[in-house]
Amino acid sequence: MQGIEMSGITMRFGEKFALRNVDLTIHEGTIHAIVGENGAGKSTLMNVLSGALIPTEGTVRIDSEEAALRSPQDANRCGIGMVYQHFMLVQHLRVWQNIILGIEPANRIGTINKKQALEWIEDACETYGMQIDPEQETGKLTVGEQQRVEILKVMVRNARYVIFDEPTAVLTPSEIQLLLENIRSLKRMGKTIIFISHKLEEVFEIADAVTVLRLGEKIAAIDPKKVSADELITMMVG
Repeated sequence: MQGIEMSGITMRFGEKFALRNVDLTIHEGTIHAIVGENGAGKSTLMNVLSGALIPTEGTVRIDSEEAALRSPQDANRCGIGMVYQHFMLVQHLRVWQNIILGIEPANRIGTINKKQALEWIEDACETYGMQIDPEQETGKLTVGEQQRVEILKVMVRNARYVIFDEPTAVLTPSEIQLLLENIRSLKRMGKTIIFISHKLEEVFEIADAVTVLRLGEKIAAIDPKKVSADELITMMVG
């Protein structure tokens, strides 16, 4: 299949299980929500998919091919990018420097090719309908603008699968609506979105499929059009 298959994912820290035998199937070109209470294992599961954590057990397949995701660089090479809830930005750097951090284009004498970097960013902004001043100091941006920088970081790396970890937790209502529209736009362009949230109104608004986690275990994989909010809450809390 085209998409992501996670099978038997188990994550143990000492005697404690953060995840226990979790299966997850994400079809290409969809918005797939992962829901659950705090401590359910949502972020841990996505940290496995993004290469930030190596699971105790389990396998990941991308487009039916087994993938060894032992670092975020491995995940990037497989087309997976993650927009973190707590932004991974260097506040004193310019926007353009943050976006290309780690993949800096070099000119013939080995220094950063700023012209090439700005062209990458301009192309990404045009393609994905985002606006940002690349010369602005990152620490002076609003929270919503900083999140846009994080999204552009992922897009410049040509991610096909984009993970959003609790992306609306720190946004204003107007910024939330702009983000949700950006996510819909990414889907229309063929991207696959994994949306981690405990805000069910947002899940019902944009998700094509939902996986429910509780205490590190998968409880259900459901079509959000076929359940009510109360039923979903019952699955989340038991």
